[in-house]
Amino acid sequence: MKKHTDDIKIKIGTYIDRSNIISDIFINYYLKFFNHGEFHFLILDKNFDGVSNYLKTKGFSEDSFEMVNNSHIGVPILLGKQNSFVNHFTSKGFIVIYVDIDEILYHTDLRNYIINNDSDFITPKGVVIIPDITENIINKDNKILNQRSFCVFDDEYHSKVTVLKSNYTWGGGRHNKNDNKISEDIFLIDIGKCCPMIMIENNIISNNLYSKSTDRYSITEEIKINDILNGWRNSLTKLPTYITDSKLF
Repeated sequence: MKKHTDDIKIKIGTYIDRSNIISDIFINYYLKFFNHGEFHFLILDKNFDGVSNYLKTKGFSEDSFEMVNNSHIGVPILLGKQNSFVNHFTSKGFIVIYVDIDEILYHTDLRNYIINNDSDFITPKGVVIIPDITENIINKDNKILNQRSFCVFDDEYHSKVTVLKSNYTWGGGRHNKNDNKISEDIFLIDIGKCCPMIMIENNIISNNLYSKSTDRYSITEEIKINDILNGWRNSLTKLPTYITDSKLF
């Protein structure tokens, strides 16, 4: 039975440090299911003005913004802030969704799926979109699902506790699932590796924003980026048609 939604409170959070195609996709996708007032952005202090001005052009207001300090990328410095965000809002009766800026919590009826799910925690199945060697670089004027056909299913690192109705404590990278069962009908899709050129552009920006980065977030040589992607290509499988046919992003 579907629940009455008038009294349902939802908050979707993410960390954002820049504006680019990835942030555009994030906003466009989640606005299909949630309204502007349901978003909460943790914004890097070093680029707070630029990012907040960008978000305002997308219709968001300052009460959705929170400045956070962060000097490293690729290490769990933000973990305490992520945990406090979740526990602050769940304690006030919110259903909380937390995703990285390059993660698409995918379901064709996402809002109703979340509201009508009785579990305290939803742990979607992890999916990583990886370009096949025959696929071109991403055309930013076209949807990713028109341009990518392959992925890797990964429950170990890319399946994360993402929807929360009660307090929860993540470990590094938010990878700990505790005893939560992975759902087979909702997906957490990583789009951060969908294009080598986007990866390089992102890493150039990261090197300017942060004093320290792990290799994955600092490499700018195309051959090394493709070495990373080749490691994933050994496990490629076709993206399911129930994802590609929707053209939701």
